[in-house]
Amino acid sequence: MTTELVTADTSAHENVRTDATGNKRKVYEPEIFEPDREARLMRIRMIAQLMDDAFFVPGTNYRIGWDSVIGLIPGIGDVASACVSGWIVYEAKQLGLPKWKLARMLANIGVDTTLGIVPFVGDAFDATFKANRKNAHIVLKHFGRHETV
Repeated sequence: MTTELVTADTSAHENVRTDATGNKRKVYEPEIFEPDREARLMRIRMIAQLMDDAFFVPGTNYRIGWDSVIGLIPGIGDVASACVSGWIVYEAKQLGLPKWKLARMLANIGVDTTLGIVPFVGDAFDATFKANRKNAHIVLKHFGRHETV
């Protein structure tokens, strides 16, 4: 818990307390654990990991996910992957992310889907771009989680 000296008369504010010397200080409480938010963040991490890093390419140290595998299906594969990726954006909206971050996440999905539709080159792009990991990172960073997905 940290404090900050308050100079104006804000005694009506609930987070202002008077210390032993008579100075008013604003008290910042630690972040409260919210089970619903933590469950959403855990689901976002899990979906991003499944879609972009589910398994190793045999003989290499490189990982691909279901986004790359589903993208091999002509016509509907990339659209289906975009729908799953859109779910991460939906969860982010429910968590209250700013519109500009949601737009950035949608742009990642748009690039992944648009270039993923191109035969052969798109499949290689799907394996390297990893839009879901980027989007999960945006969400986690917004909530102060600086972990890699």
